[in-house]
Amino acid sequence: MVAWVRWLGRRWWLRGAVGVVAGLVLLKAGWVLVFWVGGGALIANEARGDLMARRAYLIGQTYGNPAGTAELHPYLPPLFQGEWALGSYSMTAAALANIAFLYPETRQESLVVIEGLIERVLAAEFRQFDSDMWGEDGLERMAQGEGTRYGHIAYLGQLNFMLAAYHYLGGEKAEYRRLFQENSAYLAQSLDSSPFHNGETYPRQIFIPDNAVVVASLALYDRLFPEEATGTAERWLSHMDSHYRDPETGLFVFRLTNDGSVLVDGRGSGAGWNSFFLFYADEAVAQEQYGLLKEHLADRPAPGVAGVREWPHGHAGPGDVDSGPLFLGLSPSGTGFAVAGARHTGDAEFLSALLLTVETAGFTVQWSGERQYLLAPLVGDACLLAMKSVTRWDGRFLNTSPLLSGL
Repeated sequence: MVAWVRWLGRRWWLRGAVGVVAGLVLLKAGWVLVFWVGGGALIANEARGDLMARRAYLIGQTYGNPAGTAELHPYLPPLFQGEWALGSYSMTAAALANIAFLYPETRQESLVVIEGLIERVLAAEFRQFDSDMWGEDGLERMAQGEGTRYGHIAYLGQLNFMLAAYHYLGGEKAEYRRLFQENSAYLAQSLDSSPFHNGETYPRQIFIPDNAVVVASLALYDRLFPEEATGTAERWLSHMDSHYRDPETGLFVFRLTNDGSVLVDGRGSGAGWNSFFLFYADEAVAQEQYGLLKEHLADRPAPGVAGVREWPHGHAGPGDVDSGPLFLGLSPSGTGFAVAGARHTGDAEFLSALLLTVETAGFTVQWSGERQYLLAPLVGDACLLAMKSVTRWDGRFLNTSPLLSGL
């Protein structure tokens, strides 16, 4: 040990390098502690400053930004540019709705923004990725009504969830009311007419997380308009429970083949995603799926931090666009999405550890009252704010709308 110290002492350049590294580590640690929000504070709704600063950033980058789908995520292939642009808008709408229920004084502004985001999502550019994959326009197919194929789940499902957010904040636009009604009827028919109770994201591609978005939107629709209730969400959850659980973990599987067989079992990115969207359909199921995620996929790579593995312990698998690049088997998207489950189950300790991981990896910056994760794409900021603010949508704003009065 003494010899090593003497050796180091004779090498001034190495001492300098070690000092620089130590300084950067201390700087990073201090930076993280400035912006990190603990799980207990988030659950107790004592993180208003963080949520509002991130909300301001997202409004500016979506509603306040005329950029097209290719400009929002220019480094991606066209399919993923479209998917991520749609996800950025739909997750921003979800976050704005959540925050409006946490802080009602934001409702009116959020309603205006969500209405504008829906208008953009209805533009041909925002649904081009779906049209290219299907060889037809999803909105046109939906408008045809009966006898249609059970598809276009990705685009129409996210649109329907945005429409749900708009209406739960008291939206009054008759055009959007009709669209919510027609799209919900189409999506309900799509899932109910499928022999597997799951619609297709793209031709012969059945992704369970995309169906979870549809189910969340339909459950919200049924509660809002009980006289028109589809009952699809309950049927879907029952079918998933009896047919599509990962036999090892109990998680809902991730993907089916076109004949209804399981192609991919439960994985972290899908389980975290489901713990968010299924909360709006059935809170008990969402909390059960979160518990299974924590039991089989949670990891503690270092003291104080936590992450979610993409594949269960003892199993190795690749990362992809859904999981993000894996580090020590941990899924960036699975870790971020699990924030929702930890929040709505009141799991403060694990939530704190997840948020510390997110903050360390994401590197928050702030200026002009706006806060973002420097190392996350726009869709990542939108998803994380929706996860951090997840809360129940009740009926408190419905009497502000003549269309919804008396419900």
